[in-house]
Amino acid sequence: MSFARVRRSVAFLPLALSLAISQPAHAGKPVAAPAAPPPTLQAQLVAGSTGELQSFYAYRATPLWVHADGTLDPAAGELVQLIETADDDGLSPATLDAAGLVQAVTQAQTSPSPATEAKTEIMLSRAFAAYVAALRQPAGDTMAYEASTLRPQQAGIYQTLNEAAKAPSLVAYVHDMRWMHPLYAPLRRAVMGSGAITASERQAAVTNL
Repeated sequence: MSFARVRRSVAFLPLALSLAISQPAHAGKPVAAPAAPPPTLQAQLVAGSTGELQSFYAYRATPLWVHADGTLDPAAGELVQLIETADDDGLSPATLDAAGLVQAVTQAQTSPSPATEAKTEIMLSRAFAAYVAALRQPAGDTMAYEASTLRPQQAGIYQTLNEAAKAPSLVAYVHDMRWMHPLYAPLRRAVMGSGAITASERQAAVTNL
C-alpha cells in the first residue's frame, strides 16, 4: 500500500469514529409502537351486540342506562323491579331472566369496570325490549284480518329503545310505563299495593291489565 493511501485512511478514521459515537444506543433496534387505547364503552356495546340492538348503539354517542361516571341511571332499578314483579302483568319473571338481570346490576354497582358496565347496559336494553314486547303482545287475539299487513305490528328493539331514549326523563318513562295505556301503571301499582283482595279478584285485575 502506498504512503498516500495510508494517509487517506488515517484521515477518515476520526470521522468514522465520530459517526459511530453519535449514533443513539438503540439504533438498529425496532421501536415499539405505542399501546392502543382501550376501546370506549360505546365501542364495546357495538361489538357486544347484534341486530337492531347493535344498530341502536352504533347510532348513539352515549349508553342508555350507564352514565359517563359509570353509575347506573335510576331507571335501571325501576326496570329491575318491574321485571321481578312481572307476574303481576301475567308474565314470567324467569322467562325475562329477572335473576340474571339482578346479578348484572349488582355486579355493576359493587365491582364497576368497563366490561361489567357494557354487559349490564346490554342486558338492561335486551330485558327492557323483551318486557315491552311481551306487554304489548295481544292476549288471545282471535280477530281475523283480511291481510297480514292490517294486523297490529309490534315495535322492534330499535324503535322501543329509541322511544325510551327520547324521553325527557328515562326513570319517569320506566316508572310510569309510558309505552302502555296511561291507566296501566296506576292500576298495576294499585293491584300490587292492595293486600285486601282475594286471589280471584287479583287474577281478574291481572286479566284486565
